[in-house]
Amino acid sequence: LSADAQLAVALMSLERFPLSENECFDFLSAHETFRSAALAAGAIRELRDWGVVERLMSGALVTHDAFIVMAAALFETLDGAVNVAAKRKLAAVVEKSVGPGQISRLMVYCRLLPQIGRVEVLADIASSLSEHIHEQGRSADLEMVLEDVLVSSEVAPLDKFMVADTLALWEFHQPEKTGF
Repeated sequence: LSADAQLAVALMSLERFPLSENECFDFLSAHETFRSAALAAGAIRELRDWGVVERLMSGALVTHDAFIVMAAALFETLDGAVNVAAKRKLAAVVEKSVGPGQISRLMVYCRLLPQIGRVEVLADIASSLSEHIHEQGRSADLEMVLEDVLVSSEVAPLDKFMVADTLALWEFHQPEKTGF
């Protein structure tokens, strides 16, 4: 793969759900290399030619599962500022597009929020959408994210309190209340 294609797939390793072509180009623009849609399109075309990125029937783009681990390893080699910028950009793209029935997008968004310093939004989502998240069977995933926030040294005490309050509320609604 060319350097541009490697960079594109490294960035795309953050997304664990399909993005429309426009969303993908918007997301890739987080890196200065892809401020030009033509350069982003060329990298995506190369990744599609190699089967690393697939175009779904809906036209959305997704990284093939077989390449996610390699792409994530490439992402970890990027500069810290690039990592944070990419996470912020993906969160912004998802925030604009998440809607009913898009639990995968919502879960990626929730995992990104503490990494970009927006724990208060995570606590609000976990609290206000808790019934929906439980109905979708994804509460254990979100609970792990919330518990990671509680042990993080980078999270403000008030934000930790809000997360702990949400977890306590969830446990209160359990029949056994063993963790309450």
